[in-house]
Amino acid sequence: MVDCEVHGFNGAYAGYTTMLMVHAMSHADYTPAWIIDDPNRRFAYVSNVRFRSATDGAFHIAMGNAGGSHGSPETGRTTFRDNVVLNTSLGYNGDTGRIRSVDILNSMGLNVWWWMNSASQPVGWHSDFLIANNSIRFGPRAAYPSFRAFCWSGPGVGYTDPSLIIGRPEVNDVFAGVQVGAIDRLRIENNFFTTIPQGRFDQSGSPPVPLEVRLLRRHPAVNAPSCSSSPGTFNNGNTLVLGANYLSGAAQDFFTDGQLLMAQPSTHAVFSDTNPVDAQSPKPVLANMSLGTEFNFGRIIRVHPVTTEVNMTHSWKTSATTTGDYTFPNKTLVGTLEVSLGQPEVGSGSITFPARVMLHKTSLQPSEWGDGKRIWVQASGLATWTGDAVCDPIGETSFSIPVDTSLNGEIFVRAFHDPNATTGPAGQFSEYKVAYATGVIPVGKVVSVKASVSVAVDRGELGIQEGRLLFKRTGALGSPLTINFTLGGAGSIRPATPGSDFTLQAVGGAVLGGSGSARSLIFPTGAATAEVRVIPLADEVVEQEHVWVTVGSGSGYAPSSQEGATGIYVYDGPRWTLHEITHTADPFTGITRAQAVSSHANGITPTPLVGADMLVRRTGPNGPGGYTVTTTGHVGAQWSGSFAGPSFQFEPGFAPPHAPVVTGVNDLPQQTYSGYLTRPSGADRAVKMWIGAPVGYPTSWSYLSTPTTGGWLLEKNRALCIGPNGAFIGGYATRSQSNPTTEERMAVFWTPNGMSSLFSEATLDAARGGEATAVNSQGEFVGHRQILNSSGVYIPRGFRTETNGTSVATGNYLQPPEQPEVTNPIDVPSKPLAISAREVGRSGLAAGWARRKVSSSYWQQPSIWWHRYDGQPEPTNTSWAKMPAHPYRTGQINAISQGTALYGWVGDSAGASRKAWRWSKGWEDGASLEDKFLVFGFSAAWSLQEFTAASDKEVIVGNGLKNGAARGFVLMPQAVQP
Repeated sequence: MVDCEVHGFNGAYAGYTTMLMVHAMSHADYTPAWIIDDPNRRFAYVSNVRFRSATDGAFHIAMGNAGGSHGSPETGRTTFRDNVVLNTSLGYNGDTGRIRSVDILNSMGLNVWWWMNSASQPVGWHSDFLIANNSIRFGPRAAYPSFRAFCWSGPGVGYTDPSLIIGRPEVNDVFAGVQVGAIDRLRIENNFFTTIPQGRFDQSGSPPVPLEVRLLRRHPAVNAPSCSSSPGTFNNGNTLVLGANYLSGAAQDFFTDGQLLMAQPSTHAVFSDTNPVDAQSPKPVLANMSLGTEFNFGRIIRVHPVTTEVNMTHSWKTSATTTGDYTFPNKTLVGTLEVSLGQPEVGSGSITFPARVMLHKTSLQPSEWGDGKRIWVQASGLATWTGDAVCDPIGETSFSIPVDTSLNGEIFVRAFHDPNATTGPAGQFSEYKVAYATGVIPVGKVVSVKASVSVAVDRGELGIQEGRLLFKRTGALGSPLTINFTLGGAGSIRPATPGSDFTLQAVGGAVLGGSGSARSLIFPTGAATAEVRVIPLADEVVEQEHVWVTVGSGSGYAPSSQEGATGIYVYDGPRWTLHEITHTADPFTGITRAQAVSSHANGITPTPLVGADMLVRRTGPNGPGGYTVTTTGHVGAQWSGSFAGPSFQFEPGFAPPHAPVVTGVNDLPQQTYSGYLTRPSGADRAVKMWIGAPVGYPTSWSYLSTPTTGGWLLEKNRALCIGPNGAFIGGYATRSQSNPTTEERMAVFWTPNGMSSLFSEATLDAARGGEATAVNSQGEFVGHRQILNSSGVYIPRGFRTETNGTSVATGNYLQPPEQPEVTNPIDVPSKPLAISAREVGRSGLAAGWARRKVSSSYWQQPSIWWHRYDGQPEPTNTSWAKMPAHPYRTGQINAISQGTALYGWVGDSAGASRKAWRWSKGWEDGASLEDKFLVFGFSAAWSLQEFTAASDKEVIVGNGLKNGAARGFVLMPQAVQP
């Protein structure tokens, strides 16, 4: 690309940004193997191109290998030289694969955020970078601080939503010469760095004092929270060479007052956390930020490149041993002519401001002042005027524009230098032939608005994140000023609705008025600014909308034409943050199944303890007679915190399947888990597990007792549930009899006093089994038992006991929901799987599934059994839970959170098309199905297939697939402030 200009004008409105991508890639099928790893091989030269935008560094040039083969040594191989980059940051999109052999040479970067950025990747993927002979001025921070405040919420706490439009890991307002991941053989030498003074252009927020400028900053920082998709841990690179680079504190000075940053080249073999010089490079401090403050006004829109023609030679391999040199004429960048504007002064009947022109040179040559050069000015708006002037020895001159200063409005100024023109008071402005800057000068009372915090979210780990509107007025402040503004309007993109999506609240002495889309604001006496909070409202609808604000016309002021409108991005949802339950047990790394959750915290944000199982394979003497065998099975454990690994494992030395498996957990600070352990005989034994062994217990688990009389078997029993207060553990045990010889599985429960049966029959029947599946703190159990239907066939029938585990009576069997196709309720199979806490005088709500006949088919559908009053039989006013649309015809309810929702799954009973399912307050009339959060906000890698348990604070656990592999997960509710 030769003599080309690429420009984009994007005001970063409401935080949007623009990216230009330049791809240089080749496919291995067309490249001889003998040149693939040649470090001199280049696929593309980008030279004599001018890149510019009007976004103050928020526009990015991404060069490299997007779309190339991952891991290929051919990607990258680009020379970027003799180019001008204005208001634009330069980076290499190495997040998609390797980058090799990249040069950034003899180029000018003005008002950039970074000069080279490469995402972190495994060691050795990026290599052979040369950054040399560049002149670089770090620029404004506009568009970033509000997003940084949103994405970074404190040490170790980062906002977890990756779907925001932008989110970059810049920290502490640090200007970085090179942000780099793992790059081997990186050389940075003979570059000149400077920065703009405080307050330059349209930057947001206040910079730190003193301002730090780093020549090299590793990216990303170790364990840095970020809402970018980059890894949070830095990977080391090898062989970094820092040559003689220079730094100046003068905003527009690329040689005068320059300080030698590193006088001698230094070679560092490895980046490391123990060597901060290697990791971050020096951090020169610019203490004097007053340099150049007379030129703090306006925006530099275009600089004019100055080039000279040279002969360049390119080596070209035609075989493994033959290299040919190709020489061709090309242009080399000498520097750039730049025009800048100084602070205006409003006088009586006129406005005066300075302007300056100078030539910034590349390759560490002194800059040239614009002595004798001419600057032209064009003014419009409140006053129309043209003029020109010749610059003094330091390239400066001044202009005075006549204007009626009793009016309210703006003057739009454009100052330019035409290197091909020498005279002429009017000047001939040409967009692509001159260097120019623009500015807007307020006269009288002018009102502007901008989003000082441009993202609002109704839920976050630290609560509600508010947006902020900052209104400003110019002119006299001796009296209050009432202005008008509107919300939304025709043509607005996804406008948020006031009153339902957000509310406004004035800060300090400002006063808001109006309603709907027509609003007003009163600036109090003496106040030049007024701040308004944009408070998002929590609801159940996932939305991504905008609060559009436009300053309207009114008496005694004029709206700003440049900053008269702004937008705040309102991100609403999802309500939960998804955490993966994983582990590192070899060889089935990460395979887990979530079974239970406890939340005993009394604050807004719960601190759950999750009971789950990990699938492991162990080798040991587990076979008959002590033979060494390899077995697979699940081992119970507890997860908390990040859920990246178990915080406690029950009997880690047990070889599966002979290890405790978790089925439930109580809600007390001293967690007790129910479960079972498979014995070498292949039968199970019920166990109780806990964290921190109580006095008298030598280990973290014990077998639950089985009566030694009445035919109860020592094995063939499981604990399947535990009450929230830990007083009751439910499950099943097995009894036997000799005449006739049979065994029957009975629903039972355990208390500290031993085991009790929920069935009282003396005679056993092999076809008549049962179990207790859930219990509340009052000892009300739900479960099922095999009962004869009207045709004499055993089918499961649900039951709910009275308090304290009273034996199941005829009146305790649950009636299935009514259905016209079935005349006799005892013919409907059903299983309740969850029970809520008791209410005053009423039993707990029960839920699970029942069969529903539709034509000739039977569907297993989620069902609800209403409360029963004490002393009364089970009610008949049961209900089918609302089901999603086809194809989700089957499902069940596994859990109930008190007063909130029902949880389970719908879809295919085999799990192939299951979907985790939530029904908000499904026991109330008019309750609606809400499962939107299952498809919004989570990674496409996840398929949430079932919910298995939920706390009353809606910490939800379940199971699904991540990239096709079985995983347990936790949904953590994001805290909502009142």
